Amino acid sequence: MSAVTYSKRGLSGPLSSQDVVLFGGTIAWCHNWTAFRLVSAAVDAEIVPMAQWKRGTNDVLREYARTHPNATWLIGNEPQMPDQDSLSAARAAGSYRERAEMILGIAPKSRFVIGGFLIAHDWRVDPNSCYVPDDPRTFEAGPGYWITFWEASRKFWESLDDRFLGWHIHVYYRDWEEPPYELRWFRRAVLSFYAWMRKATPRKQLWVTEWGCLKWRFDDTTDAPGYPRDYIRRCMAWMDTRPWIQRYAWFIGRGGTDETRGASFALIRNGKLTSLGEVYANG
Repeated sequence: MSAVTYSKRGLSGPLSSQDVVLFGGTIAWCHNWTAFRLVSAAVDAEIVPMAQWKRGTNDVLREYARTHPNATWLIGNEPQMPDQDSLSAARAAGSYRERAEMILGIAPKSRFVIGGFLIAHDWRVDPNSCYVPDDPRTFEAGPGYWITFWEASRKFWESLDDRFLGWHIHVYYRDWEEPPYELRWFRRAVLSFYAWMRKATPRKQLWVTEWGCLKWRFDDTTDAPGYPRDYIRRCMAWMDTRPWIQRYAWFIGRGGTDETRGASFALIRNGKLTSLGEVYANG
């Protein structure tokens, strides 16, 4: 059983207040694309708002900044992906800076975790959209993108000093029809970004704000190596013991038989924790 570090553990995805309550206090924080709508007396977890490009109007962001002047904000949501923020590195740098400037104009003590870059381990990914470690075809969606983004916005983020907390990333991989989920692949994906960020921005935090098993068609109750329950335990234990990983959040998914969002990907089904959800809650 992994060491339980509730201060790091969070949830991301299409969340409701009731979803968070199901985890019985084992979740320290949560976010989705409009996480500020989760505010509820019943939620005993920090709500981290996200300012991205495609979702969330400026009026909504301004109102949240006014009512939460000391909030920590996530900036950006998979800017490389056509179905997400869909921005070139240079445009993402300018757009994300504009969102932060708008928030700071209202709440100057706000803090920011930026990026939301997608890192994937899947040989079938679009090499123009997400970075696959060790695959040179995807350099421009990975290190090339990060470098361009940082060069275009570095002056602004560095001017914020401690209000710029660090970076956040999404990590997914392996869309195969066999048990493939191994810690070594997850670790490689995370370390590929960390190796760059610790040189570019020493002493900044790293948040893994989405991770999960994107597709699964097998029994989600087995603890055999390579299956989701084993995978989630190993990944949590590794992240819990990495002091430079400040927080992480599984993308909860939803129950069902849709092959693109397999049932065992979900932590919640029919208003209850799934077998995988129990593992995430209890280690």
